[in-house]
Amino acid sequence: MKLTVIVFAFVGCIVLFGCGKKGDATPTPHTIKVTVAGTASYSVSLSAIKAEETVSTALDTKTIASGTYEFTTTLTAGSVVHLEVQNSNGENTVAYAITDNDATGTTDSGRELGSFSKIVAEYTVR
Repeated sequence: MKLTVIVFAFVGCIVLFGCGKKGDATPTPHTIKVTVAGTASYSVSLSAIKAEETVSTALDTKTIASGTYEFTTTLTAGSVVHLEVQNSNGENTVAYAITDNDATGTTDSGRELGSFSKIVAEYTVR
């Protein structure tokens, strides 16, 4: 009799605590940093399709006289970052890097652009 009560109590504990609703895991945020450098004037257009969405959201648009552009945002896994670097006029040497939590996502350096040409890059957050 004592053994039956112990077994039923044990099975009851397993059912109560083992079958409880598990909480939804929250997505881990990723710090995405975009860096672009150019020797002449260029424009940057940065957008993202966030995870679980189907429409692109503009993140930033800037015109840089020359030098470096940086932008940092937080996205979750499954998001796609879209970068466009448009050369303004004349010759330009451009480099870009997209990092994900300080790890290299995608990069290109020493890309020579002619007048009004552009570079397009995408990175999917993992």
